[in-house]
Amino acid sequence: MKLFDEFLLINQAEAPKIHILRQSLLHFAKGILTKFVKPCTVLGKLPQDVDFKTSSNVKSKQDIFIGGAARSFIRECKTLPEDRVKTFFNNAVVYYRTVASYIMEKMPLTDELLLEVVDPYKRLIDGMSNKLGLLLDRFPILMGSSSKDQILCCYHEFQAMELPSRIDKSGQRFGTGRMS
Repeated sequence: MKLFDEFLLINQAEAPKIHILRQSLLHFAKGILTKFVKPCTVLGKLPQDVDFKTSSNVKSKQDIFIGGAARSFIRECKTLPEDRVKTFFNNAVVYYRTVASYIMEKMPLTDELLLEVVDPYKRLIDGMSNKLGLLLDRFPILMGSSSKDQILCCYHEFQAMELPSRIDKSGQRFGTGRMS
């Protein structure tokens, strides 16, 4: 899925990216939710606050994202029974709910330690790399294919990195709306 690839590419770059980790986690989680949850349910909420398990919050089968090839196949295959189409879309929702549940459980979207470690203003405080180590112990999924030592080494680079003078708490530069 393109969304997974984007998340991995952003967070496995050469330069330290810890200051945008939380923002990219939230973007990744919201990206999954928007594939199957009604926009009015997602709008203005953090991903962890979205009720994606309630059926009335799920998009209609016309709006659930299944990809263009699958959508064309369903539209063009005149012999496909409607009950099979319904089962397919129900399975797609089950898949998306499973992925969303996994993300909410395994990713530290609301973890106070993450909020502290990624805060560009707290990066200079003594002991922050130790806190990152604790975070990685609790959420090993954040390491991907990197080792804990590689990530801690990157964090030390991040601590000494020159950041734009105006960064908000989410890691975005003011005025640009783009992640640095």
